Amino acid sequence: MKAGAVLLEVNANGIMKPKYFEQFSDDNIKKLLLSRGKFALLEDVLAKEKAELTDIENQTRDLDFDKPLNETQIKERLDIIAKDVNEFLGVRNVDIPKLEAFTIFDPSGKHILKSYLVGSCWISGAAVATGVLRKVRSYKGRGSKIARLLSRRAVLLGSIASLPGIFFLGKGAIIHKIFLNDAAYIAENQVISYSPRVRRIRMEMFLWHEYTHHLQHILGFHSQKKLSLLSATEGHARGVDEYMSRTYAIRHNNKAYRYNYLAGSVDELQSTYLWLGQKLGLNCRQNLLGDMNADVRVDLSHYGPGHALFSIYSHTQGEEIYRNILHGEFGLDLSSERE
Repeated sequence: MKAGAVLLEVNANGIMKPKYFEQFSDDNIKKLLLSRGKFALLEDVLAKEKAELTDIENQTRDLDFDKPLNETQIKERLDIIAKDVNEFLGVRNVDIPKLEAFTIFDPSGKHILKSYLVGSCWISGAAVATGVLRKVRSYKGRGSKIARLLSRRAVLLGSIASLPGIFFLGKGAIIHKIFLNDAAYIAENQVISYSPRVRRIRMEMFLWHEYTHHLQHILGFHSQKKLSLLSATEGHARGVDEYMSRTYAIRHNNKAYRYNYLAGSVDELQSTYLWLGQKLGLNCRQNLLGDMNADVRVDLSHYGPGHALFSIYSHTQGEEIYRNILHGEFGLDLSSERE
């Protein structure tokens, strides 16, 4: 990687111009990751994180995740977390986003609401159709035999017709359950949407992750209409998660912070590691894959490549890369050949 490999421009108010962030497109992140050298480095990162996770699981029987926080406590935690993240990333004078308890009527819950509405309408339509079919039993005109047959099979046909509705309701319920244990940053109105049922350690992890997305949004580091930066922004936020989990684990003498981070990170790095090995025709170490089957093709998430690439850069160059990215001081070497 070469600093200055692309034109780094900063506006007078300190917000980077879109031209700087174009280098972090999803396509570029994948291209830079696809090399034998990156595969070996990712293997080192994964081995290190997996060993730490295993050590925590073996030595710590009862991790202290604490109890859920009330609204006032969550606001107080965000104030502290914002200062810590700002200091790490070298940012100041940024307004703290609003906090709102999650509901399906939030912008972040639109997919849940849509699934519930589609499912309900579909099942209602199937129920009405069933009722109509049962009524045609008394029909005496042409096609009366078919009408009577349909009438006798009305419940069966209605049940079959309602299956898509049941699917959409089930899908909505699954996503709803996930969101009740998650958080989201809503850029349109600069709000962190959270679930009040989440316990303190996990809530703090959500807050520093979503607050990082808030900083990214303020500074212009986010996807545009024709340019997706999803992999890079998630990879950057994951890097902040890694630093904050170490900092808080030491500050509060509680390994639950590290466990919370590592459990998700290792799973994501494993998928990316296997995907990269399959793409490059390289064998992955089974002890690093855990229960994953090396012969099964990986359906890679958008988050994985960015998380893996930035973890590699942090591993080889230091965690200051996360600050440098936001300050327009980080350039990807897009001209390099595959290793």
